[in-house]
Amino acid sequence: MILFTALLNMKEDFSRDEFGLMLKEWNDNHVHEENIVRAFQNWDFENWNRKFEDENLTLEIQEFILGDCVCVMYQNRKENTVWDTTYIMNFEHHKLFIQLQRNYSNTINLEKDDFSSPHFITELIDKGYVKDDGDLSVAYTPIVIDGDNAQLLKAVIFGEKKYELPVVYFSFRSDVQMKLLDVNRIAKRLKGVAHVMVQKDKPAQKSISEMCKRKNPFKGSACICWPDGAVESFDYDPDMITAQAFGNEIAQKVIFAFNQQQLDDDYKLEKVLNRLAEERIQTKREKFAKEQVKSSNERKLRESLQEQLDKAQKKIDELNVENMKLANQNLSLKARLEGAGGPLIFAGEEKDKFDGEIRELLLAVLKDSLQILNEKPRRRDVVLDVLKHNPTHGLLKNRRTYIKQVFKDNTSGKKVGKALEKVGFVQDRQNSHSVYYYYGDHRYGYTIASTPSDCKGGANDTKDIERMVL
Repeated sequence: MILFTALLNMKEDFSRDEFGLMLKEWNDNHVHEENIVRAFQNWDFENWNRKFEDENLTLEIQEFILGDCVCVMYQNRKENTVWDTTYIMNFEHHKLFIQLQRNYSNTINLEKDDFSSPHFITELIDKGYVKDDGDLSVAYTPIVIDGDNAQLLKAVIFGEKKYELPVVYFSFRSDVQMKLLDVNRIAKRLKGVAHVMVQKDKPAQKSISEMCKRKNPFKGSACICWPDGAVESFDYDPDMITAQAFGNEIAQKVIFAFNQQQLDDDYKLEKVLNRLAEERIQTKREKFAKEQVKSSNERKLRESLQEQLDKAQKKIDELNVENMKLANQNLSLKARLEGAGGPLIFAGEEKDKFDGEIRELLLAVLKDSLQILNEKPRRRDVVLDVLKHNPTHGLLKNRRTYIKQVFKDNTSGKKVGKALEKVGFVQDRQNSHSVYYYYGDHRYGYTIASTPSDCKGGANDTKDIERMVL
């Protein structure tokens, strides 16, 4: 089961040798001595394709031939629990992928979520190897917000600044609530996957609210400002939930989102291992071709190398079978997790024509559905709740207003077309008419005559375009 996933942007001067040294220091200076791989303590940095094993511990390092990527797999076996931590350092793209998994040898347990995010991230932050996220440092301590720096929170809530990582903000209710909430603990748990902000104290509420035009959470409530500009709010009711459980719920929502993100093949363990195996097969083939010319004992060489090739190919086949098992397990786990409070839906293959388009369309569809849900109260309540916690930004409404004004102000087909280009329509001239395709997508085309149209025709054009793309 995947517990934690992070993809860190590393500074461009972070080298392979520095990565190796960090691994050594992390292992040798581990807080819990029983987690130290003793065999790895004597590693000399020469051979980057090694496997080190102790009684219940395994640490394996694999390096690509060109040296542009290093994969490290650490396994800790305790009773019936197996902890796997994967590190994939891509030096070409300067990114470090980290993933923590927990599996059970005898039973499956989805109840426990008591884990700490990898301490290796803390050491990378302390060494200054992690690249800043815009004007914010990637840290394991919260940013304290008061009147002096409330502009930082305002910029995030109103979308004036965007970061690659989400921003989590907790407001102040009381000293007791903040002590139980323990924002420092939450920030440590979310290191590498989110920036955590917290209101300094109760007096700071006034200046923060004035700066944020009262759009900020208050009285113990919180919010998550996602990288796509969406702001998700969470009300805090001490009669319904403890402060600690409230903080854990929000932290787990961020972690779950990262665990479900689509990754490039460069950061999928099964793909990386396949690439390593294929590279080694190719290397052996090249070596076989060279040795074939030099060796006088060609038959024995062929048999020996062919045996190695067969073993390597068998390994690839086994990995492919394992990949299919993992894919099926992930589908099953995703279904179970969705029922445990994960995202309501997952994105498909359609892409936004403009920032936030798909979100606005989905909210519009949900709002329109209310008209037919009077006799289905449960469905209606769920839809109303989703709409309440996902306010629209008015993007579709603004475009409808603009298009209506375009046809009202312009009777010339040429002027109308020029105005429509400002909202994404692309012209394709055909005879006396022009076809305008929405962002160049030929699924959504609309024909506008070059001769003037009357007012009624303009209104019809407006409705037709709204039905097609808004």
